[in-house]
Amino acid sequence: MVSSSFRARIPIGIGTLAGQTPEDPERTMTVSSISGVAVTPSNQDFRLLGVNGWDLARLRDDDRTGRLTQSPGSHFQLNLLDRLADNRAESTLNDSRSQTAPLDSRVPGLEGPGYRDILEKIAERYETATTGSTEDAVDPTRLTELEDDLEALRKRMAGGADDDPTADEPVEPLPEGGSVEPITRDFDIATVLRHGERVESFITDGDTRFHELVRAGEANLRGGRYFRAESDFKRALRFEPGHPLPTVGLAHAQIGAGLYLPASNTLRSLFVFQPEMIGAQYDTGLVPNRPRLNRAITELQARLHEQGTREAFGLLLSYVGRLIEDPAVVRQGVDVLRDATPASTAFADVLEEIWLKSDAPTDQP
Repeated sequence: MVSSSFRARIPIGIGTLAGQTPEDPERTMTVSSISGVAVTPSNQDFRLLGVNGWDLARLRDDDRTGRLTQSPGSHFQLNLLDRLADNRAESTLNDSRSQTAPLDSRVPGLEGPGYRDILEKIAERYETATTGSTEDAVDPTRLTELEDDLEALRKRMAGGADDDPTADEPVEPLPEGGSVEPITRDFDIATVLRHGERVESFITDGDTRFHELVRAGEANLRGGRYFRAESDFKRALRFEPGHPLPTVGLAHAQIGAGLYLPASNTLRSLFVFQPEMIGAQYDTGLVPNRPRLNRAITELQARLHEQGTREAFGLLLSYVGRLIEDPAVVRQGVDVLRDATPASTAFADVLEEIWLKSDAPTDQP
């Protein structure tokens, strides 16, 4: 038997795909001497995920039994309206932007209760910061504004534009001999992320292979089997890249295994794409044991002056300091991160705002 497969965009006018446009999804063509030619949208060809044989078999079984709720391999997307607003608020959003949704009636999702708690707390803090309201309700308009502010913060942390939403607005010409008061924000979006929500488990709702791997990763992390945990979380993230909970698990497993540079890269990606996770805290079993954390601090502090890695190790040192609740270690890492490169200054400022400041009012003399 001769069998071969290849991945390619099918040009317009070939076979049954005549009329396909360049905007259509990429497709996979499989040629087999037994089954002939088959064309499948690439986002439905599970083999392209790079999973092993057992994971592939389980994924196909999940698909056959209807356990899948989204396309495997799709990057995790944060949509606050879908994850926080109830069906009533979402369906009437176009008709009434002021409709509110109680926090106790949420659309269930794959993220698990720990992550939903984080999003709810951020929504409440944002509502309070922008309107002064302390009611337990979510305004869909406010959620849209929060998403815009989070996107601006991502750009700022990635070294892009500032998070001021008025930055791109046209500037009115000054009147002759006059002046214009600068537009300022009443709060920094980073303060909203200082939520302090505690994640008790990475396990999410569901029975797919993704959820099995997350459960296995957590069990190995709690048992101190850090290399096994890293493998489990990596495999889980092939099914849903960017999911914040297994991404945190991966970073913690890498710290426990002494894989400091990969751990720093994992954290940087997590914080840029999911800044809501910066303020999270974790159950003791979800972080490496104290001897591993102490060893990480010692080794990272000894390598802070290495050229090319100061930014990465400064970030990781500050995070480990956060895990052990040692402000001095957090400060040391944040300062190294800030001085490493010009592009890392904004990143360090956000971490400082969330990890080293508090909501307590400052006493005035």
